[in-house]
Amino acid sequence: MIQQRSHPMRAFSASGAGAGARMRLTRRAMLLPAAVVGTLPACRAGGQRAPAGQAGISTLQPATIEWYKYLNPAQAQQAPQFLDQFHASNPEITVKLTIRPGGAAEYMEKLVAMVVAGQPPDVLQIHSAAYLAVTLGLAQDISDLFRRDKIDTGKFNQLLFEYGSQWQGKTYSLPFANQAEAVALIYDRNQLQAAGLAEPPERWNEPSWTWERFVEMARRLVRIGSDGRTAVHGINRLGSFVLMPQSMFGGTWINDDYKTVVCDSPEMIAAYQAFVDLRWKHRVWPQSGESADFRQRTTAFSVLGAWELLEYANLPADLDWAFAPFPKGTATAKASPQAYIFDHKIANGSKYREHAWRFMRWLTEGSRLAFFEGRPPAVRDDVPRWTAEIFKNRPNVRVSVVTEAYNNAVRPELLFFHPKWASDINAVLTNEFWNPVFNGEKGVEAGLREMKPRLQRLVAS
Repeated sequence: MIQQRSHPMRAFSASGAGAGARMRLTRRAMLLPAAVVGTLPACRAGGQRAPAGQAGISTLQPATIEWYKYLNPAQAQQAPQFLDQFHASNPEITVKLTIRPGGAAEYMEKLVAMVVAGQPPDVLQIHSAAYLAVTLGLAQDISDLFRRDKIDTGKFNQLLFEYGSQWQGKTYSLPFANQAEAVALIYDRNQLQAAGLAEPPERWNEPSWTWERFVEMARRLVRIGSDGRTAVHGINRLGSFVLMPQSMFGGTWINDDYKTVVCDSPEMIAAYQAFVDLRWKHRVWPQSGESADFRQRTTAFSVLGAWELLEYANLPADLDWAFAPFPKGTATAKASPQAYIFDHKIANGSKYREHAWRFMRWLTEGSRLAFFEGRPPAVRDDVPRWTAEIFKNRPNVRVSVVTEAYNNAVRPELLFFHPKWASDINAVLTNEFWNPVFNGEKGVEAGLREMKPRLQRLVAS
């Protein structure tokens, strides 16, 4: 079953002003002390056989565990039936679902307080990499469970797993889905055909699919209406402006230590200059007072976030669209989706570690939860089955672009997972860098050089 869903934790869009305040975490939450990691021994009892696929896991005494998770209203209605499947094969475990709010500003402070007070939920699905969860004292080290149960981590994208689920050689979470602020480009076939343009390459990192070729296509796709206004724009979205440099130009805001800011590198300057040029130099981006919506056929190119795939799979058949990989920003850069891991963690202080682990494994096995939520599976081998199901009624969307997208994912942008992202960094980047730069009030290079010491103070404090 694949459920229609919204995306609760989206980073800000690349559309300019007013996009940056969706996830605000108060300083009070950031200053709460980290809870002490406590791994409690499992209660054991004889009698019942472990569920299929989990041989070797001891039977457990009956217990109720709390699953702390976001679901949209439609998914929440279906959740009892979904959980009944788990309860049928694991009668000793009762799962209590607590649906958290979507944004970090609405739930993270409360969650940290719950853990610190010794009243944590058991299984967490939160917006964070392992580094953030460890820094805030939220998650247990579960490396021993991975070793004991011989979990094959090779079935996940290794970069996304390493940077999302691990920190300093220890594992803190079990992935169930891949997320992306932008999985790939999409384009309107009818618009390309009307402009006499061939379709972009279908294979990721095709050398001929360059940023310059993409821009030239976008320029030729702009169409002015009889009223003198832009009727069709070249492109209207590029995902998150924070993640865009890494996905096409090889730049990054911060090094692996989460402490060293490198936003003034040549790659970052080139990436943001190219982005801003879409609006001011090439005029393929909506200008002030204009809007564009791919569903309304007012832009030829756009992008899709992972949470939008199911919606677009069900668009009217006469809107003939298809996927294209992101172009290579430079010859040496690797094009990549703006991707990261969605996973589950066992909360510090959970009294039911083994029960929580069994439930987490069940959610990931066969990509059960990914299919239920309509998210791309984290398990590589399940992605073709998922994309085939999602796009079974649209055979011409070039589904291989999505199937291969996460195999081409590069290291995620770590600034997006910094503990101060929601409390400070998000607003600072939006209001002091991106809005003035994208609105033409400040130059790209000057903006990045001004931002570097400001950001360095934030991440180091």
